Formats: sequence, structure tokens, C-alpha cells
Amino acid sequence: MSQTMQDESCLFLVRCYGVQELAILYFPDVLPSSATRHLTRLIRGDGELLDKLTKIGYRRGSRSYTPAMVRLIVRYLGHPQHYIYADD
Repeated sequence: MSQTMQDESCLFLVRCYGVQELAILYFPDVLPSSATRHLTRLIRGDGELLDKLTKIGYRRGSRSYTPAMVRLIVRYLGHPQHYIYADD
């Protein structure tokens, strides 16, 4: 059964996502491969998030995220619809 995370202005379905599929939700204005790199860098750059994901099965080269992983990513990064990426 899928769960939905609700915010004032959006609903986000917590379910299994392909890595690239979720990355595109966070970075819709770049190529899919770039979106994947951006999301991977964010995850790897947050030691606490990476540690928690690793404990529930995330590994380098994973092709998908479980609902539990997606829940953690959203908790740390916010909903994809609200994510603002500034490339400094």
C-alpha cells in the first residue's frame, strides 16, 4: 500500500521510484542523466541521510528507491515540487 505525504499545496505519492525517475522530479529542467547526478550528489553530500539510507538498503549503483528510502529523501530534501536548486 502506498502512502501519500501531504503538504499545503501538493500531494506526493510515497512508493518505489527508479533513481532517475525521482531525480527528474527534483530536477525537471535538466537532462535525466544530469538530474540523477545532482540527486546522487545531494544524497552523498548529506552524511546523516546517506547513513540512514545505507542502513535500510541503499547501495552505490542502486537502480531504485524503496518507499522507506523515498520517505527519508523527502524528509531531508523536501518535496520535489518545492525543491529549488541553485547551481552556484
